[in-house]
Amino acid sequence: MTDPAPDAFSSDRAGNFHALLRELASGDGVQAGRVIVVRLPAGSINARFVALPRPRGLAADASRILVGPRSRVHAYRNVPAIAARLDPSDAHDAVCVLRNLHVAGHVDIHEMAFAGSEGRQVNTRFSCLRTLDNDHSFVPRRRPRFVSVCAPEYRCHLNAPVMGGARPRCLTALGESNVREG
Repeated sequence: MTDPAPDAFSSDRAGNFHALLRELASGDGVQAGRVIVVRLPAGSINARFVALPRPRGLAADASRILVGPRSRVHAYRNVPAIAARLDPSDAHDAVCVLRNLHVAGHVDIHEMAFAGSEGRQVNTRFSCLRTLDNDHSFVPRRRPRFVSVCAPEYRCHLNAPVMGGARPRCLTALGESNVREG
């Protein structure tokens, strides 16, 4: 048996992985230039690998998925009418279809979360938590207290929001810096 090509992806389950995913209610992940969508049909695991350029952030709930590859945000929505038409009709609890594509430019998304109905993305390059806007690349919504200005300078290498319900409670960063590439 030969090893798969370096860019080939496959999946296999071992032991209690299926039960663990069900318990965690988790069904998505980001790895190596692929978004891995995982379904848990009766006693098995089904994984689909979707190639996207440099996917960094992902947020999902029962009706939508946001993915942040490179300089864009892909917004997928669940379309139940499609799931009902697939064979067998009761095998799919959701079918997510790309509905919006937002071009944000080079912002270096690191993570995403939902704040109520609004998607939030960590904009690492500009050291802020941001939202999308139809007239601008993004709208800054929150930045660490020690960052004085939203500028393309990687001041603190912002990484992830910690959400408390529909509100961001805090942001994680690699350091407390207010200087370029701090």
